[in-house]
Amino acid sequence: MRDELPSQEIFDSVCELYETFKKNTIKLPEGFSEYELALVALASKAITHTREALRLFVEHGAVGEAAILLRSAYEATVVFLYLRLHPEDFCKYKGYSELVELRNQMEVLELAGDLDESAKNEQLDINKRQRIKILNNNFHSYYSLSEYDLHNLSLLKKVSNKAHFINFGEMQKKLLKDEFSSGLVTTAFQVYNLGSQMAHSHYSMTVCTYVLDRSHPVYNVYDIAKQIAVLFTWNALGMDKIGYMKAGFPQIIDPLFRRVLDQIRTEISASSS
Repeated sequence: MRDELPSQEIFDSVCELYETFKKNTIKLPEGFSEYELALVALASKAITHTREALRLFVEHGAVGEAAILLRSAYEATVVFLYLRLHPEDFCKYKGYSELVELRNQMEVLELAGDLDESAKNEQLDINKRQRIKILNNNFHSYYSLSEYDLHNLSLLKKVSNKAHFINFGEMQKKLLKDEFSSGLVTTAFQVYNLGSQMAHSHYSMTVCTYVLDRSHPVYNVYDIAKQIAVLFTWNALGMDKIGYMKAGFPQIIDPLFRRVLDQIRTEISASSS
């Protein structure tokens, strides 16, 4: 696999994208809201996972591990871009998290049946405070739950047993309608999808990577380099659009991104001729 990795020139360009990020630290504005905090946290997560994927890819040639991290980075980027376009859905996003938190707390009692009375009462009190928090903020209404439903662990599991607060595919479809965000979905989705197959240990992805030591016939190391560049770029440009990056940052990042894509296209053409 190491012999199949892109040239040092591509690595240097992708690393330069990361170094540019480091010089343009994400900062919260004065008196930030919970909504702004969520946006910055999502973009920061995506950037961190992309950075670590780059490290695994460059230093160790760990394509499979990089793919799994890039899948997570892509999901965070999609949620970030979606909430930037639809701030009206932030309360539903936060509410879903609070419902998951209540489910987690209730499962503590279910899974740890041998808790002593004091520990059990303490956990019951934690659960009660969480229900009050959900009710006071009307979070349960986004998922058609009643006050009594918040005591029903089976129902809470059913409602919160999804990866995201709304259907991920629907989020992507809405992003396709936005001139800026559509670029991420059209450029990175296939690699994200194949990265999901790696995370879920699908046969061909697992056998190719960990036994046969060769690239998947569709998903190769050039795709990894491309997605790293894409995720760095869209998170940077997205943060710039909401005012959390230094002025002029898009003018710095966009040429670097285009250079990476041009280098990848050149190498692929050379290898196929």
